[in-house]
Amino acid sequence: MDNVLYFLAFLLIGGSWFWSFYAGKEGLSSAIPVLIAIVVPFIFLLVGMNVALHSGVQRSGFVWGYLFYAVLANSLVVLVTVIVASLKKNSRE
Repeated sequence: MDNVLYFLAFLLIGGSWFWSFYAGKEGLSSAIPVLIAIVVPFIFLLVGMNVALHSGVQRSGFVWGYLFYAVLANSLVVLVTVIVASLKKNSRE
């Protein structure tokens, strides 16, 4: 089960960066992807804790918790990157 968790976290992290670069390249608003990137880790944690509770495996609870922090840190880095890119873009115009 842990492999699925790692794959899901990797998919969330990779998807947030892909969408961030895609939105920036196409000139789309980054507000919705950033909002989704901030909300998804908390949903990830809530679902994970419920799965760990019902599966009875304590280790999976710790894995969900650690992956929550990894995905949340990634989301915050994406947010900072989008803000810096937006400020650079606005200063050039």
